[in-house]
Amino acid sequence: PGVHGAPRGAAGAAAPRQGPGHAGRPGQPAAAPGGLGAAPRGSQPLPVLAPLTASFPQDHRTALHWACSAGHTDVADLLLGLGVPVNDKDDAGWTPLHIAASAGRDEIVKALIAKGAHVNAVNQNGCTPLHYAASKNKQEIAIMLLENGADPDATDHFESTPLHRAAAKGNLKMVQILVQHNATVDIRDSEGNTPLHLACDEERVEEAKLLVSHGASIHIENKEELTPLKVAKGGLGAILKRMVEG
Repeated sequence: PGVHGAPRGAAGAAAPRQGPGHAGRPGQPAAAPGGLGAAPRGSQPLPVLAPLTASFPQDHRTALHWACSAGHTDVADLLLGLGVPVNDKDDAGWTPLHIAASAGRDEIVKALIAKGAHVNAVNQNGCTPLHYAASKNKQEIAIMLLENGADPDATDHFESTPLHRAAAKGNLKMVQILVQHNATVDIRDSEGNTPLHLACDEERVEEAKLLVSHGASIHIENKEELTPLKVAKGGLGAILKRMVEG
């Protein structure tokens, strides 16, 4: 009661969309006139980047967005080598890094970060790439993001952090990664729930115990005046109380 089990706001819901039919396979850039290297020596380079950086009108996604979505590492590397912009957003505010992090494209995430992708970019839901990595349990990607400046306490439009998402989904290793990178354990979302509230409501026993061992309070009330112990199911509340009170 009073606790939304899976965090709202699209961290697990906005799967990368399928590519437009006229663009060939997802992530496959349109062929540039004359090929990619046909400029005569000493002349001005051919304007091959124009079709590669252009966005599709129906969703504003670029070839790099589609390469990240489909996991075409070779295409992404080609585009990045040509110097295409890495921080363009589609019509929902997703950058290529959002898509690569959500889809679990480890090598592409690494390449994007190396080219200056903004690790704390937010989309229309207020989510950062780390929100998606945490929700979908992409552990190596989360570590890469955190080690390159991602904010573990970033909040989306529902004031949920990556730790809220990991706790609610039962991603134990992700919870460990986030607290090891100094995620704050008692941030409240828009309903007043801490990550521990969500872990207790979803019967995430090990995640709840881990949060309490890192200082999460069992006494914070949400907007319905419920503490984590009051929403805990089974014997979890008693376990957590014993951990705190000895």
